[in-house]
Amino acid sequence: MINYLPRIDAHQHYWLIRRGDYSWMNGDMGVLYKDYLPIDLEPELKKHNIHGSILVQAAPTYEETDFLLSLATRNQSILGVVGWMNPQDYEWERRIRDYMNHCKWVGFRLMIEYMEDLLVLLSEPCISMLNFCARNNISVDVLARVHQLPALIKLLERVPDLRVVLDHLAKPDVRQAELDPWLTYVRNLSNNPNVFVKLSGLVTEAGDKWLYTDFTPYIHYALEYFGTERVMFGSDWPVCLTAASYEQVIDIINSNIPNDFLQDGLWGENARRFYGIKSL
Repeated sequence: MINYLPRIDAHQHYWLIRRGDYSWMNGDMGVLYKDYLPIDLEPELKKHNIHGSILVQAAPTYEETDFLLSLATRNQSILGVVGWMNPQDYEWERRIRDYMNHCKWVGFRLMIEYMEDLLVLLSEPCISMLNFCARNNISVDVLARVHQLPALIKLLERVPDLRVVLDHLAKPDVRQAELDPWLTYVRNLSNNPNVFVKLSGLVTEAGDKWLYTDFTPYIHYALEYFGTERVMFGSDWPVCLTAASYEQVIDIINSNIPNDFLQDGLWGENARRFYGIKSL
């Protein structure tokens, strides 16, 4: 047990290609088309004095969630697992209660980005599932793009007590330096005290030719709107490797934090609170 504030990477992935349920992956994906497991990330965690990480699903299957939980059982550096749930699964309560029995299951990710019909979010099974999560203090990651944020805003009007973290700041178009309408939607979401954001995944939206200043407005607005207690650092490793090293991802954050901003929460304490991490 550490007796000082933790440093936590709040967003990273592992995968084993031969498992066969990564439908988005193919042999043309370069550095991503290989297995990534704890042994590969742990040197980076140690180098940067990061005590552990939150492992996030990368495939829309319950089998992958079980695989990630098995990794978490065997690896102390995995502090929590964000799994997957089908928002139209009428057996959601049984599945969630089963996962709640695993000490390292910390919630699931709602994959709005890949939904063809956003009305699914307001369907009976999805609303019932999310109300259950709100009542039981279960956190939900949200993967969405900027144009889908109005659907998330409507969802949170129906379930305002749901604890949500917006992954990758909703993937703003860093390459084109676009702020609107991202800025309007993020400001709206920040008015709900149960909504957090992750400073993760931004470098992959910038492409392979980027400057540290490209990320300044997005990080500054996130810090302004969500404050010191609702922003988390996440590397999005190994996806980040398509555009930057682990160290560069950390440097992007460091180079864009105002000098007077209190950083302890961003680098770990907020993730510990949000995900309910008790043992470090």
